[in-house]
Amino acid sequence: MKKLYLVWILLFSVFNINAQHDVQNVLSIKNKGLYQFDKIFIEAPQIGFIKSDIEPKTGPYRFAYNQKSDISFSNSGEWNDLKDGNRICLLEIENPGALGLIIYYDAFEIPESAHLYIYNADHSVVLGPFTASSNPKCEEFATGILTGDKIYFEYYQPEYTTEKPVVEMGEIAYVYRGLEDNRFAWNDPAGSCEVNVNCPEGNDWQMEKRGIARIISKEGAYSAWCSGSLLNNERQDGTPFFLTACHCGETSTESEFNQWLFHFNYETENCETSETEPVYNLVTGAQLKARRSLDGGSDFMLLELNELIPMEWNLYYNGWDAVADNFTGGVSIHHPSGSVKKISTFSGNLSSATPNIDGSVMATNSTWKVSWVETVTNHGVTEGGSSGSPLFNEQHRVIGTLSGGGASCSNLTSADYYGKFSYHWLENGVQSDIRIQNWLDPDSKGITGVDGFELQVPLFPGPTNLNFTISDNDVSLTWSNPSIGNSALGNFKEGESLYGYLVYRNGMEVSDTLNPNISNFSDENLELARYSYYVKAVYKPTGTSKASNTVYPNLNTGVLNNKKENQLLILPNPNMGEFKVLYQSDYRGDVLLKVYNLSGQIIHIKEFKKLNKIIDEQIILPERIHGTCVIQIIEKEKVSSEKVFIN
Repeated sequence: MKKLYLVWILLFSVFNINAQHDVQNVLSIKNKGLYQFDKIFIEAPQIGFIKSDIEPKTGPYRFAYNQKSDISFSNSGEWNDLKDGNRICLLEIENPGALGLIIYYDAFEIPESAHLYIYNADHSVVLGPFTASSNPKCEEFATGILTGDKIYFEYYQPEYTTEKPVVEMGEIAYVYRGLEDNRFAWNDPAGSCEVNVNCPEGNDWQMEKRGIARIISKEGAYSAWCSGSLLNNERQDGTPFFLTACHCGETSTESEFNQWLFHFNYETENCETSETEPVYNLVTGAQLKARRSLDGGSDFMLLELNELIPMEWNLYYNGWDAVADNFTGGVSIHHPSGSVKKISTFSGNLSSATPNIDGSVMATNSTWKVSWVETVTNHGVTEGGSSGSPLFNEQHRVIGTLSGGGASCSNLTSADYYGKFSYHWLENGVQSDIRIQNWLDPDSKGITGVDGFELQVPLFPGPTNLNFTISDNDVSLTWSNPSIGNSALGNFKEGESLYGYLVYRNGMEVSDTLNPNISNFSDENLELARYSYYVKAVYKPTGTSKASNTVYPNLNTGVLNNKKENQLLILPNPNMGEFKVLYQSDYRGDVLLKVYNLSGQIIHIKEFKKLNKIIDEQIILPERIHGTCVIQIIEKEKVSSEKVFIN
């Protein structure tokens, strides 16, 4: 068959997770051989049988087989006691012959103060730390591909924590193709004719590229790759609608959609392809809004991501046109073979077509027939994994989604077929679950197109006059509810209503009070430290307000308690990227101080010999750093961590 395109690889339930080479914090790597693992062997599937008899002859490009599992931390894992009274639970899973493994969880919950690392045998991929902040709002969860046929889990439990983790592995995906060249180093899996989005061809498409994501979908017994795009809507309120192709997951269930992975900002820094894999931002899970199949339809799927997109990711909600039928050229931006973002170019007008793709005949004239042209860098086309990617016209609006075709690096002139956005809009039928119009024009304004939308200042009025009181180890907050009179609404949309409040401590959400009449919150049993708080209002059907003023309760006068061991303070917190790290312990010897962002990237590191009881270190971060970061002090087997919020 020719491609029905899809291929492969947080803190909210939106995550920033990436492969990394940071192994300093993983005790079972740092002290290899010192601790005991519980080792579980899983029999490999019969790959020849999978490819020839189980895998459908049509559909997305599947690369992994999902094997059922009943492994959990309640029935598996070897507990190891550490000298300082803390514990780690270690688990090794082997699935012989796999090029990589993906874990799909039926439940995933990490207790406060604990954390989990997951890594592969050669330590080339280390995921984590997963903490309580990483817990998804739904039960299901997924972690990305770890190359090789062995994966390792290290769960760290502090001495004072009695709550056990809930980590239930419902399925383990066995990667059987697509990663053959990545066993020793990362290699670009796309064809040699493809054009990176940051080559000259992409100069005029730098905003639109920010809305494109690589998808790893889960459907029944298989995992597969696709591409897709965030979409703007008539309200322009930042609702994370996401468009891809129906054949990327035509039979995916609600639980499976909660385990889909969306990788944003996965691209090279420039025109050249790096020898190291780029980092990316990851969203786990989505809800199905509408879809229509390839057979007899226009092959689209509209999803809503499970979480709002963090502003610091700098994403873009692409515009679209539901009536345009006369073009002078355009591009498609996509992830062929699960690769970094690529761009392919067409010129002139497009013609309508009714393609037969691997025996499935699409609706009459429901697609655009596209032929790609050679450009200054090369001759970009599409591949497996490009399915669902958007086609843009010269007005920089989405006019279609990729269904299939014959183009490839070995067949440059063959045509591809994109389901028309105009057909997705309302021509598949009148029901809201088979057309897009109801979702992107929810107020029936009669629009047929919008430009792209850049998420900037929150659109809704927020709480004011946030104040605090301190009693022992408790902080009590009070605030004034937002004014929603006409003079205060700004871009407040018709039909919106105040729903409740989100309370943030040190930049992290600690409470979602879904009651619009509540104007207080108590944060109890805190450690002696300096904290920051702010509050946001939540509006229905979607949207959050600007933040209230920030307050800074200080439970210990901002100095270290000389009676407390392994105490870590960040002052001030939040800050503008310049702050002091104070750390106290009796340890003398080599110490590592690290600062990393929520993508796992190290943004500051210093190694030194600790000669005194207290570390007093001034940190100045690069100007481009914003959002939540994590400070770690590592000494022997002890890791102390604290979050810092950079304004």
